[in-house]
Amino acid sequence: MSAIIQNLSSYLPDELECNIFLLAGANSPSNIPHYLSVAKRVHNWLEPILYWVVDTGDEEKAKLFILCLQLQPGFAKMSVKVLHLQPAVSPEQGAKILALCQGLQELTLQIINRTNLLDEENPLRGPLRDLRPTTLCMNIASVFYGPNIYLPDLVLLRLVQHLHLTNGWVAWQGLFIGLHKLSQLTHLSRPGLLRSY
Repeated sequence: MSAIIQNLSSYLPDELECNIFLLAGANSPSNIPHYLSVAKRVHNWLEPILYWVVDTGDEEKAKLFILCLQLQPGFAKMSVKVLHLQPAVSPEQGAKILALCQGLQELTLQIINRTNLLDEENPLRGPLRDLRPTTLCMNIASVFYGPNIYLPDLVLLRLVQHLHLTNGWVAWQGLFIGLHKLSQLTHLSRPGLLRSY
């Protein structure tokens, strides 16, 4: 009788075991790499958590991220939900990363157009057309270089509800770039929005 009870107590349903590891990973993210080696099924449950939020702070991190995920693009699309592309990342690297991470919910786009590419030559424009984030923090110069900026033309903004524009001049040019036409926005922030006179 005790052998039967012992066998029953050593077995947990997969859903319960999965929830235990997910909770353990959420409570102690630094231990996730250790949990990955427990079993293949645990690895499959927890690996997406490691990629939920990705911050590519420099070109080297961007390069490593691209190398890691080019072999499994479906994984990147399903796992990466929050992406921060910092100014040190090149537009070409940013375009590759955005092409891999098409399932984003939140995007911070701070890449700087150092070569003064024309808007239609900017490699970011193509992958940005396919994204549907609901939260966006953006340096407008990441996408637009020319003087003709009209935000409603950006397909990227069609589903965005929370928008933060990091360019200070937007405070003075807001209506002229079409902010008033982005009726789906529920939250808008920009430098100089709350200015005391």
